[in-house]
Amino acid sequence: MADVRLSGVEKRYGDTRALGPVDLHVDDGEFFTLVGPSGCGKTTTLRLVAGFEAPTAGEVTIGERSMASVPPEKRDVGVVPQQYALFPHMSVRENVRYPLKFRDPPGGDADARVDDLLDLVGLTGLGDRDPEDLSGGQRQRVALARALAPSPELLLLDEPMSALDARLRERLRREVRRIQRELGVTTVYVTHDQEEALAVSDRVAVMNDGRVEQVGTPREVYDAPATRFTAAFVGENNLFDGEVVERVAGESVPAADGGQPDSLARVRLDRLDATVTVTHDAAVGAQAAFSVRPEAFTLAAGGGEHGNTFTGQVRETEFLGTATRLTVDCGDVSLVVRLAADAIPSGTVTVEFEPDAARPL
Repeated sequence: MADVRLSGVEKRYGDTRALGPVDLHVDDGEFFTLVGPSGCGKTTTLRLVAGFEAPTAGEVTIGERSMASVPPEKRDVGVVPQQYALFPHMSVRENVRYPLKFRDPPGGDADARVDDLLDLVGLTGLGDRDPEDLSGGQRQRVALARALAPSPELLLLDEPMSALDARLRERLRREVRRIQRELGVTTVYVTHDQEEALAVSDRVAVMNDGRVEQVGTPREVYDAPATRFTAAFVGENNLFDGEVVERVAGESVPAADGGQPDSLARVRLDRLDATVTVTHDAAVGAQAAFSVRPEAFTLAAGGGEHGNTFTGQVRETEFLGTATRLTVDCGDVSLVVRLAADAIPSGTVTVEFEPDAARPL
């Protein structure tokens, strides 16, 4: 297998910048996901790695080898496109075997390789069927088996589950992750689904407008968003802007990036005050932006230690099975609050959060 590196990579179409500059490093054997909204550059990045597009600037390397003059068929890359692109005139077995016309299979026996892959993806006994006779999930697995047939050092998957229903996506993403771990193949996965990205990945790159906003483990990206965009895009969040009115002396918390400790400060949000985590260099009078996840709020009687209590009117209540989602209007501030499923308050409520639940942006 091999690692992948993008160094200063850009892609332009005339005067339009579609991507970059982007610097990324995918480790050998890693499951690495590019996540972001439509048009953010995810698929363009994948196509540059695959060799379907050439970068306007910068360099793509796979292993120790520059891909500058290497055509797609020489890159030792398996690709699963969004629409699978199976050959309708070929059987399942023939589709999986097709790449082995151009490259010797591992072990030298093409039939044995196809049998092993059909077993790996759970399609044993379906080799003689036509693709049109399969379900969407089965076609997705045929495309995956075909991409894996020549044992590529790198696997690229471009939103392979976007056309499937939610329950099937959840099951198949676990299958893809299982197969990736079993084979140890370096994998770059593209999705716009944040939940999917968090569920399957070793690390995630959040992309926006052709650039990388943040790279980290799923927990790092969720718990400590580095930018306002990441906080808003990955999961649900409450975003606040305020002004630092007082530093809380003697109290600090570890910085999310491992640098100088962040510290506590009292921040004014319009007519509301809160004691929250701010960056170490946020002086009195400075603007402070922070986020608080809905699940960080709890019901309170008021008068908490740090004053992070908000009283307002419940405007909306949604039962989500494992939780209840509230929209609480507190004057000019609307809060999204997620509570235990059996907590279904109405009318006037008071909610609170701990200072270290606030993430500076």
